[in-house]
Amino acid sequence: MTDAANGPAAGAALSERFYDKVMPEPNSGCWLWVGSERKGYGRLYCRENGRQKPYSAHRLSYELHKGAIPRGMIICHRCDNTYCVNPDHLYCGTHEQNTADMFARGRAARQIPAPVISKIKNSQRGLAALAREYGLHRTTVWKIQTGRRWGHV
Repeated sequence: MTDAANGPAAGAALSERFYDKVMPEPNSGCWLWVGSERKGYGRLYCRENGRQKPYSAHRLSYELHKGAIPRGMIICHRCDNTYCVNPDHLYCGTHEQNTADMFARGRAARQIPAPVISKIKNSQRGLAALAREYGLHRTTVWKIQTGRRWGHV
């Protein structure tokens, strides 16, 4: 299914499976991925050499519509929607460019002071109460309490 020079084969079967999982959103122009997902990004599985191989939907879209992704490059979203697979909303970039874009658009995680993190970690209060007190989302408070984020503090 994969050609080293050209990425995933753009055969009719793969293309049809791809488009079966796409739903255009008229207001934003995004093509929303409605198939499988992993960590907030669309996934399409294809059988290759007797094994299921996962493809990132946005990367597959880029390759189907624009060609191979150069080595060392990632596919970034202009629309900030990780479920979007519209090739007009996708571009090749480096991790550094994607990080700079994330900060420029205000998508970077907010810096939480170490004393606040310590108070949250040591608190017996509920998630909702702590979230309200510190102006955070309940999931953020949970991640702090469980050590999934800010574990170094």
